[in-house]
Amino acid sequence: RIYALVFNQQLASEDFDGARETLELRIASGEIQSKINSSRVSLIMALALQAKSNGKLDVYDMQISKALSLANQSVLDYAISDFVWRTYGRVLVEIGEMQEAINAYGEAYRIAPSNKENIRSFMSALFKDGSESQRLLRTLRDAIKKFPRDKQFNTAWLEVERQFGSSW
Repeated sequence: RIYALVFNQQLASEDFDGARETLELRIASGEIQSKINSSRVSLIMALALQAKSNGKLDVYDMQISKALSLANQSVLDYAISDFVWRTYGRVLVEIGEMQEAINAYGEAYRIAPSNKENIRSFMSALFKDGSESQRLLRTLRDAIKKFPRDKQFNTAWLEVERQFGSSW
């Protein structure tokens, strides 16, 4: 687990060579393949976003295509893993496929409905898309029932209710 934390910190600081080395250590330690694949997708996406910010759109397109292919294959190979569905959703959001991203995040939420990351990812996609306000309100209401003291969920409820709720 410490390798995963180090890997994520390396991605955040754009230490991609270090992230590759840490990923190799994770593979050698026997970490489950679905997590390895998701981390590979994260690394590829980080490289893609760096290329995009540097104006190298051809490299961005190539890397995003690679990330999408790996994420899609992971979903096929590990369909019962909420983690791979969430990773697939991230790639879909990046390429602007919001309805497909909602479906992917929805599947992650269906598999593990008490996982806060799944709830947040699903709600975020629903909010960004804006076309399924009732589904968003229902998901938020369920999240608040499960986690009544979660300030993020309560704040989100107020914002969503303000934007999509019925006026008196």
